[in-house]
Amino acid sequence: MALQTSVLKTRSLTAVLFVSVMCIGLFVNAWTYAFLFLFLVSVAWIEFIRLIDRIYSQQTHPYVTMGWVLNSWALCLLFSTQHFEIGSFSLRDNLLLPFHLAGFILLAWGTIVSKAISFKHWLATAAGNLYLSLPIALALHFYGFGPLPDVVDLFFSPALWWVLIAILTMWVNDTMAYLLGSLIGRTPFSKISPKKTWEGTIGGIVSATALIGWLLDRCFYDEALSPLSGYILITLLAIAGTVGDLFESKLKRMAGVKDSGNLMPGHGGVLDRFDSLLFALPVLYLFLRSISLYVD
Repeated sequence: MALQTSVLKTRSLTAVLFVSVMCIGLFVNAWTYAFLFLFLVSVAWIEFIRLIDRIYSQQTHPYVTMGWVLNSWALCLLFSTQHFEIGSFSLRDNLLLPFHLAGFILLAWGTIVSKAISFKHWLATAAGNLYLSLPIALALHFYGFGPLPDVVDLFFSPALWWVLIAILTMWVNDTMAYLLGSLIGRTPFSKISPKKTWEGTIGGIVSATALIGWLLDRCFYDEALSPLSGYILITLLAIAGTVGDLFESKLKRMAGVKDSGNLMPGHGGVLDRFDSLLFALPVLYLFLRSISLYVD
């Protein structure tokens, strides 16, 4: 019993710290927002490469890891907006090329000095650009993404609206899927994640759609996003989040590990916490594009 209490305390303290860091990063200003996501993508790349190394029983050179991280920063700058400029100094115009060039040099040098790295291993690692770098770049792009709803009476900045919608959808979906799966779950959903059930999965998607769809309906006053479109959007995000969770579970199963990392004791790594969001953000962007609800 003492051990269980210790584990519970660790998980609780880690959760409080995690939420605190997320709130500071998201709500203070554009710079804390950018720093938060650049930090997350850096750690996510390290965890992802470790998983790929275990899957292929090979070792990625540290230079290659740093090269992919710097290239992910360059991609984030490419997608960044005027919110991430210092006066007349444009981060995108002045730092995009140096980051990309440094990343390319490290990638090339690390690949040359690496021993017996297979093409499949290298290709699987390169896929992290789609899996990790692109979604995080979109997270920066979504800061101030518009048009935005009339959210004057809400507690958060309109600049965070779409990212928070995605985060809230993932949270409600994951929470309700776990609770309903524990209470009424009987039918296994997938061999990839034995604890998931169809009852919990469907319940999570329906709950997220009902709650966050209602929030969109109440707060968004643009004719381009009808109530039906809002509910469809949240359903797609919840489904994408579920797929993202299964994808990361598959990677861990192939690598033979329980968690992607140990950054957050009791909760795993960055990939364990943001696997759903990585799949949801591209879906959000494509959906808003498809209904022309987009302003650069």
